[in-house]
This record gives sequence, C-alpha cells and structure tokens, in this order.
Amino acid sequence: MSKALILSGVSIALLNGCEPQLDPWSWSGEPLLATGASGGQALPLLQRRLAVAAENLANLDTPGYRRTIVLGPSADGRAVEEISLEQGAPVRGRVLDVMLTGPGFFRVGTAETSYYTRCGRFTLDAEGEIVLALRPELYLLPRVTVPLDAVSLTIDSGGSIHVVADSRVIELGRVRLTTFISAGRLKRVDRLLFAHTDEAGPPIEFDAGPGEYDTAVLQGYYECSTVDPRAEQLEIDRIRKQLAIWTEDAPPAPHR
Repeated sequence: MSKALILSGVSIALLNGCEPQLDPWSWSGEPLLATGASGGQALPLLQRRLAVAAENLANLDTPGYRRTIVLGPSADGRAVEEISLEQGAPVRGRVLDVMLTGPGFFRVGTAETSYYTRCGRFTLDAEGEIVLALRPELYLLPRVTVPLDAVSLTIDSGGSIHVVADSRVIELGRVRLTTFISAGRLKRVDRLLFAHTDEAGPPIEFDAGPGEYDTAVLQGYYECSTVDPRAEQLEIDRIRKQLAIWTEDAPPAPHR
C-alpha cells in the first residue's frame, strides 16, 4: 500500500516501497499484444513498447518526468501513446524550486514559442529573469524579473511571487498554470517539455489555489519522475521474451 506525505494539507502518494503485482504478459492491465493488433502490426508495436520502456527507465532521475504509455495500434497501424498523469513524489530543493500538487503545467518558452512542463526547477539568468534551470534559454511565462537587490523571494500556494528589496515587500507577478481536457495527448518534445496538440484540446489557463483544479504551488520542492524502475524493468524483460518467441516462430526467409 502506498504511503502518503502531507504537505500544506495536500496528500501526495509515494510509490516508495510499493511492490507492483503485474501479470507477466501485461502492463497496468493492458496486454502487450493489444486487442486488434494484426500480425503485421504486432512486431512493430512490441518494438515500440520496448523503446518507450527503455526511455522511461533512462529518465528515472529527470525532475518532473511523466512516463509514456503505449496504448495500442491506431487504425493505420501506428502506436497510440499517452503521457501518464500520475503525480510524482516531492523532493526538497532550493528557493526557486516549485512543485504543483495537482493537475496543470508550467508554461515556459521564448517570444516565439511556448512549451509545457512539470519540471519546476527554476533559476535566475544574468538579468534576473526566472528561467528553467535545465533549459536556461526558456523563460517562465508570463515572464518575471527579480530585482538584483532583492534579499528574499517567496512564492505562495496561489503562485504569487514576492520579494523583499529596498526594505519593501514587492509583488512581482504570479505563476500561471495551464491544463488541457486531454492532457495525456500532449506531444513530448524532450524529457522535460511538451507541446500542444489538437488531440489534447485547447489550453486552459488558471490560477493555483482553491478552485476547479485545486492545484497548489509548493515552494522549495520539485516533483520527481513518475517512473517506477522495477516495473519498467519488468516491462522490458517481458517484451524481450515476447520478441524472442516472435522471432523463433517466424517462418524462414525463402531461398532465392
């Protein structure tokens, strides 16, 4: 049974110590060879599942990483994939590390492009603007500039950013969040970033705090990866066994 950590009144499930009980031929109750997969589709689908599981495992330590799930084949035979929306556990961090305790994404980007991320590890650039620490060319949007003479910075659970500068408390702005009707259908750009897709639905901006989404901003923490290493390794081992059986059963190539 999962444990729970109570932070600011929010219960966050922790997977530490959980022993996944998985059927040897399935992942989260889904068969490896999904219903409807034809013989020509099954092998590419298994290969894609193997690549996705390996990618998930490689991002075990990536802050805010959401594991990818392969659902099955589409009508044209391509793998249908979704982003997991499960909550990652909190990790204590620095002043500019922030974590979302519910649904939603930070919006980051440049003047030309914006992306969405669950990675709340931010820092300041040379001009005092808040940027993504692992991708410092991307600003937190809307952009926020911290005065160079600020002596402290706080972000409350509603996302309001305050600093103490020149012996005064100054409100700099607010962390705005974005969600989608089908957030799992966002497109993964890299290990940190997602891009909007038509399948995800239109972006819905909202403020943190009590309300429809009840997502709080937790300063001083960041969200860890949602990858369960034991479960992903079990998935990789099962798929390799399936691929070995598939290869053994394949008819020999005709002689020319």
